[in-house]
Amino acid sequence: MKKRLLYLVMILTLALGVTFTQEGFGASVSAGMSGGSCQVGKTVTVTLTYSGAELFGATATLSYDSSALTLTNVQGGSGVTVTRNGNIVLLETMGSSTMSVTFTFSANKSGKYNVTATTSSGLTFSGEEFQCGARTATITVSEPPSKDNTSGSSGSSSSGSSSSSSSSSSG
Repeated sequence: MKKRLLYLVMILTLALGVTFTQEGFGASVSAGMSGGSCQVGKTVTVTLTYSGAELFGATATLSYDSSALTLTNVQGGSGVTVTRNGNIVLLETMGSSTMSVTFTFSANKSGKYNVTATTSSGLTFSGEEFQCGARTATITVSEPPSKDNTSGSSGSSSSGSSSSSSSSSSG
């Protein structure tokens, strides 16, 4: 009798274990963000890029010092549709392995400023969710040259610091 009860418990455990176990395929997606530098009164771009699995979309919230930087434009990369609501950005693509968005800022005052994009959710084309957390880029803004300076500096954008890492999740 005890053996039968033991066998029954083992069979039920195996059956329920198989029934409630989900197999995860492990979507691996990385995110990176690049910054730049400019002079006060000029513009600078910051690019957020996702890469890895075939991507469908992601939602990111942008944070920055709005007294020093003014967001003037948001542009999706090739094949990427961008919807913006304040500082929340939704990116959508159709199965591409990369997805990017470029933010253009006008610089209001000199200094070093962080622009952070926090990915609250993402989805691959196969329906797997991913999260890449916060990525930060640094923008360096300098004062324009004085009028008596003949160095001819144009104040164009150049590369700055960036952050990148990857995220893996199982569905």
